[in-house]
Amino acid sequence: MRNPALIIICLSVLAACRSEGTQAVPDLSSGYLSRAVLEQAIPLRLPADSGLSQSVTTADPEAQAYYDQGLTYLACYAWVDAARSFHESLRRDTNLAMAHVGLVKAYTGAESLADARVHLRQAIALSKVSTELTPFERKWIDLARIQFEGLTASAQDSGAHQERYRIALEDLLAQDSSDPLAWTLRGNAEEAQIGGRGQAGSASSIVFYESALRRDPDNLAAHHFLTHSYENMGEYEKAAEHARRFAEIASTISHAQHMYGHILPRLGRWEEALQLLAKADRLHRKRFQEDGLAFEHDWHFGHNLRLLGAVNARLGKEDEAERCFLEAYGLRSGRFLKVYDRVAWIEYLLLKRRFHEAEAAAARLVDDPSPADQVAGFSLRSEALLGLQQVKEATEMLTRAQAGLDALTESWSRRPEFQRVSLSLVQIFVQVLKARFSIERRSDEGDVAVLRLADRLARTNHMDGWALGLFRLERLISAAEISNREELAQELLERLRRIDPDYATSRVPAAGRASSPVRD
Repeated sequence: MRNPALIIICLSVLAACRSEGTQAVPDLSSGYLSRAVLEQAIPLRLPADSGLSQSVTTADPEAQAYYDQGLTYLACYAWVDAARSFHESLRRDTNLAMAHVGLVKAYTGAESLADARVHLRQAIALSKVSTELTPFERKWIDLARIQFEGLTASAQDSGAHQERYRIALEDLLAQDSSDPLAWTLRGNAEEAQIGGRGQAGSASSIVFYESALRRDPDNLAAHHFLTHSYENMGEYEKAAEHARRFAEIASTISHAQHMYGHILPRLGRWEEALQLLAKADRLHRKRFQEDGLAFEHDWHFGHNLRLLGAVNARLGKEDEAERCFLEAYGLRSGRFLKVYDRVAWIEYLLLKRRFHEAEAAAARLVDDPSPADQVAGFSLRSEALLGLQQVKEATEMLTRAQAGLDALTESWSRRPEFQRVSLSLVQIFVQVLKARFSIERRSDEGDVAVLRLADRLARTNHMDGWALGLFRLERLISAAEISNREELAQELLERLRRIDPDYATSRVPAAGRASSPVRD
């Protein structure tokens, strides 16, 4: 599978691009968050015995405590609070080089490689003048340098940087194998990209995370990353056990509750998943309201809303599903991935055959400056127009969606590694739309493509694509029924049952569905 960690690191680079005309990719300066947000004061809010800890060179106990809090938030992908915590460390000890290393990772997560570079330089400068840093800390600083150089390297050089990074990590462990965080870092390095941070792990990652747990059974980073690794392998029982421990240890952190809720639907435990995702939502709202921060400041808020909406929809709680999807659609983050949160509302409207509303909502994506939003907008608008039997207009939107996707593919292929991102999040909208056209055009070749897409939706291990795959398949089933393609509809239904045998399809009665033939 594609590497979601790299996607989250760097996708904002394309926010100013257009899908029509010249595809200029701007230089990456600051990310989607202001420095004021990332430097805002934060209290010591995590219990000392419930997070990560790593001894660093400082004489100030509060600087150490804030550093540990920053590590804990990093492992939970809470970039805002991680950055705020590391800044608090530096306010108490301006020479705390490891806090700058933490900021490199926090700013990278917040898609601000320019600020990450500043803190990397400060960490390196301190390592050159300090006589107090331990050899272990100097190694961590050098590792941060190697990883950052790999993130910004050209595509042809990325493999060499990845290998150098792994060798340096092996040297770190040979120097001192007692630090469980070093083992989790080594597990991250097994991912396909040098920016891996626990989301794209596989069998080769697991041995390193288990080594971390042998040294610290309550290491929340290892439990978090093992959750992702086992999920990616399709071993959902094991993933759920580590997610449960992660949620218990980090009981006040939104993402930890989300991860447990994220896994449980794969085991048919939808109601429990709903409770955990709702808890994650409450924790997030409470924390950000207390701190006076906007929800758009945290990537995780919209992501959790989207899955919360999907689980509500699966359980037939339509009012709550609609509320979640609509709120996610209204978020105005500068992140590239906002498109994935926003489209859930439009896909829900299409599922409910509310085509006029879906067309209007998709039109707003078309007007967005982000080329990814535009491609998704053209695709979903085309699908809505098909539902309204406006075939000519729908075909025009398909042409524009494909042109936008082609332009993105060409633009991204020429960028350095940190700017070359997976197209899968954008491609899926064009692929589902093409399947929709193929169903009504009736060809053997088209049917093969439709079923190939259905198979891919059914076997995805990632919860987001899997849950939304239910609704995408149901839309295709509906299209097949409208076109009197009963055999194809049954084959698609069989794929849907692979995802969720108990899913209640076709909530909209077939009676009264109008045919909307598509002709070449």
